[in-house]
Order: sequence, then structure tokens, then C-alpha cells
Amino acid sequence: AQRHARNVDALRRAREDLHRLESLVDVWLWRTDAAHCLTMLRVPAGVELRAAPGTGMPLWERVAAGGAESLRGRLDSRSTLHDIDVRFAATPDASARRALLRGTVCSDEQGRFAGYAGTLRIVDEPATLLPPSSAAEETERESFSYTVSHDLRAPIRVVEGFTKILKEDYGGALDRIGNDHLDRVLGAAA
Repeated sequence: AQRHARNVDALRRAREDLHRLESLVDVWLWRTDAAHCLTMLRVPAGVELRAAPGTGMPLWERVAAGGAESLRGRLDSRSTLHDIDVRFAATPDASARRALLRGTVCSDEQGRFAGYAGTLRIVDEPATLLPPSSAAEETERESFSYTVSHDLRAPIRVVEGFTKILKEDYGGALDRIGNDHLDRVLGAAA
């Protein structure tokens, strides 16, 4: 009972950490089901949209990747997606932007393919959105980014490690939703 209480507390803390990290992420977060249909498309921190982004459609219909069949083939091969060059529009009335798509395979509690979880980073933001910066400001920004990314590695590894332990030890006792939450934590940590 005490071990269960510790695990529940660790899971609660992992969820809180995940929500804090997600609130800082400057990329789109997405997830698909086993048929590659979007089940989640989360707007980056600091971006406001008048209309919510669509889910329920196949990923290759939501992003244009130099041919839908090419992206569909990669998804069907169930391999990790590394910086696939795509065109993405946040809403149907927005102009498409160049973006990089990343994704990792997700499995259910029986180890079967359950879809993908990933990120979508817009890479051609208009220059008007970014204030001009001096070389010193750019160096400071790069130094800050390097420090933050390295400072977050250890806590994210801890979250990922405890989540894997929970999934291995208690995955069979959780329902589909509970296992989905664990998969989301693992996908976000990756």
C-alpha cells in the first residue's frame, strides 16, 4: 500500500512537471492514433488562435509533406520521424508555413503500435515577429538556450524513468486512459 501511494504521488508530480513543461514549449505538440488520425494538436505557448486547430483527420491531410503518400509511407513504416520538411497552416484561413515535423512511435500496454507523438516547429516565422538583436544579445540568447536545455535533461530523464517504471509495474492495472496518460508523458519526455 505504501509503495502504491509513493507511485501515485510520483505520477502526480510527473503530471505536474509535464504540464509545467508543456506550458513553456514553443512548438506544436501532436499525437495520432494507430490509424494516423490526429487525436491531439496543442498550440504552442504564447500563440493565440481564434479557432481551435482541427483533430480527427489523418496527419498527412493536416500537414503537406512533399506528397501525402510519402508521409503516409513513413508513418506506415512505424519509424521515428526526424525533421521532415512540411507545410503547415495553423487554421484553414491562415497561410501555410514551412515547418519541421518530428515524431516517435507510441505503444499500448500490450506493446502494440498505438500511433505517434511528436512536435511541429515553424521555421519560417516572418522577420517582423522577431525584434532586431545585436551580436551580444544573440550570444546571450544562445547561452541561455544551451543552459536551459541542459538543466532540463536530468528532470526530464527522471520523469521518463519513473513513468516507464509505472507503465511496466502497473500498466496492466490501469485502464486505457491511464495508459494513454503515461504514453503522453513518455512522448513528451522523448
